[in-house]
Amino acid sequence: MENMTLTYLDTQKGVLLLKKESQFIFPKFNLMSEGKGLKNFKGRLETCIKNTKNQTGIILLDPIFKGIVNISETYLPFSRDVSYFIFSATKYSGFLDKSGNLTPCFVDKSDLPRVLTSIYAKQIYEWLQDGRMFAGNLSAKGNEIDAHNSFVDFFNFSCNLE
Repeated sequence: MENMTLTYLDTQKGVLLLKKESQFIFPKFNLMSEGKGLKNFKGRLETCIKNTKNQTGIILLDPIFKGIVNISETYLPFSRDVSYFIFSATKYSGFLDKSGNLTPCFVDKSDLPRVLTSIYAKQIYEWLQDGRMFAGNLSAKGNEIDAHNSFVDFFNFSCNLE
C-alpha cells in the first residue's frame, strides 16, 4: 500500500493544479520517499507543505486535513492500492515556480470538471465540495467509477493534527 498526500488549494485565483502536456492533476506526493511522515497527521501535513512548496513555489498558510481516500487501481496484470491523505487550504504565499516536468497553474474552479482527466481526481473534487471531512474508497472498472465498490462517509468534526 502506497501512502500519498494530495493538496487542494482553492483561492480567488483558482485551484492549484499541476499540468503535464494536456493533463492536469492535483499536487500529490509519495510519503515513502520522505522516509518519515507516516506515523501521524502532523508529519503528513509537514510533508505536504514542504513538497507543495518544492514542486510549485507555493507555501500553504492554512492547510487542514480534509479526508482520506483509498484507491484500488487494476491494470492487468498489475494492481496497486494507494491511500491519499488530503489537505485543503485557501491561503498561501509565494509565487508559482516550475520544478521538473510539471507546470503549476491556477485553474478556474468552474473548469475543473472539464480539465481533470483522472476519474479519481474528479470524484475527490466532488467530495471536497461538500465541505466536511470525509473518508472514501474508490475503485474503477476501465474508465468508470465502480459504484458497487466505491463509497464515501462525511463527518462534522475537525481533527487535531498533533
